[in-house]
Amino acid sequence: FGYAGGVAANNVAGWDGTNWTALEAGVGGVVLPQVYALRLWDSQLWVAGQFREASGVTVSNLAVWDGRRWSAPGGNASNGTDRAITALATRGDDLFIGGDFTLAGGRNAAGVARWNRTTAEWSPYLVWKGPGRWPPSRSQIWQRNWWPATGAYRSRGLACRWWIRRRSTWWSFPALR
Repeated sequence: FGYAGGVAANNVAGWDGTNWTALEAGVGGVVLPQVYALRLWDSQLWVAGQFREASGVTVSNLAVWDGRRWSAPGGNASNGTDRAITALATRGDDLFIGGDFTLAGGRNAAGVARWNRTTAEWSPYLVWKGPGRWPPSRSQIWQRNWWPATGAYRSRGLACRWWIRRRSTWWSFPALR
């Protein structure tokens, strides 16, 4: 979107309960920038999607708004992904992302990855062993009483599975259609 309540805003805006405000110049840097997920984590807004800059700051589909300015995670533009991020979750010092990417922070990641803010390092969170192309079209990550989980679905009736991880064990079961 380009406007929020009449205020010029590029794909992301703030709402204070009464008025919309632009978060500087917003996100962009690609032909059709998209924001797919937002997450408030320790008073910072984490924004994920498909974009390469946040108000002039070079990012890789993931940006942090601290209330005054944008930055890349850990201040490093390579702390992002090669393709779109569609889901965010947090637990302690870990940020979990899901999406249509194969690299996170330059490391192999099959659509689900974890970034630790203490070490500022990425690690893959899922190894795909199913048929066909991975990553899936979209991933979703939930936080409830379980460790973050991802849902994978495929178009045209191909491999459709859900994956749940608790501690170091993954369970897979067919998804509902």
